[in-house]
Amino acid sequence: MTRGLILRFGIWFALTLAIFTPAKADDLRDTATAAQLADVGTTAIGLALGAAEANPLGLALLPIKYGAMRYADGIADPLERSEAHRALSATGWGPAVNNVCVIAVVLTGGTSAAWCLTVGIAAGMADWHRTQALRERAAFDTVCERETELNPDLVCTYTAPTDFSQLSPPGS
Repeated sequence: MTRGLILRFGIWFALTLAIFTPAKADDLRDTATAAQLADVGTTAIGLALGAAEANPLGLALLPIKYGAMRYADGIADPLERSEAHRALSATGWGPAVNNVCVIAVVLTGGTSAAWCLTVGIAAGMADWHRTQALRERAAFDTVCERETELNPDLVCTYTAPTDFSQLSPPGS
């Protein structure tokens, strides 16, 4: 397989992921699915280009990833389910970004991909923080649904959290 064919496949994969994954997904399951697919896809591209798989589990991760997604989908409690999807999102995007970095190192003839691990960890942490608002909204919706069953006249209104760092302290 030539590098040109691999690059074409990589571009096709990235475009497909970009088209079918909303830029700002409002569903934690969608972000988790996209993240896991991005990890698997970029790993395949990296391996095809000659990069080594750093994870000792290697291909054994595929059924583990599938099983983790199925398990998360089957969690009955919506709060726990959203937290599981959030974790799967972060643990997919972090490695995917790491893989893209390694691919860039391989394609440019670079000699050190060691910093890619740091970039991947930072991306996973950023995704974890990015999805916090989605998890909070899921928690609100769950509580509202439970409370509405007890009090049908209850009207729930969600207000997104405010960035309190912009507020002045009292008396200033």
